[in-house]
Amino acid sequence: MNVGLILAAGKGKRAGLDKLFCVIKGRPVICYSLDLFERSPLVDAVIVVSSKSNKRKIEQLIQDGRFKKIKTVCIGGDTRLKSVICGFSAAEKAKLNADYLIIHNAANPLASHEELKKCINACTGDLSGVAVGRPVASTVKITNDRGIVQTNVSRENLWEMETPQIVRFSAFKKALEQAKTVDVDYTDDLSVLEAAGMKTAVVLASAQNRKITTREDFAFLKSWAGDLPNDFCVGIGEDSHQFGEEGGWRRAKKCLVLGGVKIEDLPALDADSDGDVVIHALCNAISSAIGGGSLGTYATKMCKSGIKDSKLYLKKVLVQMVKRKMAIRQCSVSIEAARPKIDPLVPKIKKSLGKLLNSPEIKIGITATSGEKLTPFGKGEAIKCTAAVILHQHSNI
Repeated sequence: MNVGLILAAGKGKRAGLDKLFCVIKGRPVICYSLDLFERSPLVDAVIVVSSKSNKRKIEQLIQDGRFKKIKTVCIGGDTRLKSVICGFSAAEKAKLNADYLIIHNAANPLASHEELKKCINACTGDLSGVAVGRPVASTVKITNDRGIVQTNVSRENLWEMETPQIVRFSAFKKALEQAKTVDVDYTDDLSVLEAAGMKTAVVLASAQNRKITTREDFAFLKSWAGDLPNDFCVGIGEDSHQFGEEGGWRRAKKCLVLGGVKIEDLPALDADSDGDVVIHALCNAISSAIGGGSLGTYATKMCKSGIKDSKLYLKKVLVQMVKRKMAIRQCSVSIEAARPKIDPLVPKIKKSLGKLLNSPEIKIGITATSGEKLTPFGKGEAIKCTAAVILHQHSNI
């Protein structure tokens, strides 16, 4: 039997936030560790060590998530070692006669089953514990209390430790008894074994398995998990118009406009404005991202007052975006049209949008499909545009 011990009693002082309940992709950080142990066939039972203030919240998460392997949630101490001792005692009280104890920080949300497997497979022979870590990559210096460098430390064979840390249950019990008799603040679990003269080893951690210690760590892990940072917003917009009457458009001097670019050899789309579906879709996308309404909520009034140029509609929504201290991080436009051929027009449209959005062209993507005659757009009767934007908060605005 293998028992998982999830350490969730930390106060998050260095991060300045309750990191276990910060959200990554819609889930609290602690749920990732609960889920890892629940799904892994290498873990038979789980003990969670919590702070007193978070115990009820964690128990509610366990109930809501239907985590069946959790045997108890106990209250930890004010140091890592004290919390480990509390968890170990809870495992003994529950009569969990384990071969291995798998100790894991709840603040390491992106650990993997493969890491558990590597540690257990490596913990053979005369080894009493194995943990994951990564070789130190940066230069290490020792300074005095004034920051004056005293010496450099060779980084060869230096490892930065993470969790999970897997220990033999019986060996760890003996080591803990010895640790209780000395005034040492052990910062990882292999150190307890090592202080008792037992052998341990390190295996390579996955790149994403990093402990959340600072706000920057949290932002890094959110990004790695494919989540958007808190200061990012996403908006999607769409617009479509059919072509106007084929006759008379040349005399009216009203041609097709896409993304602010005039296409002189095609009639304008049928609209009260200039019918620029690209800009209309972008207006909707940006407005959606900042929590605004659709194009008609402001453009209809402008159009009735004689303002037909869609670039002015875009300018209005961009003003609202800037008021919210947001800026465009990425813009994607997809056009469905049998006519005109969009690909040859992409450079001109990107250049136009770059100026209108005050954004580098590299951040603007434009793709197109001909529609294969399956829809009015594919039959050349109309044009449809879908736009998506990612906005981010900009402190300098």
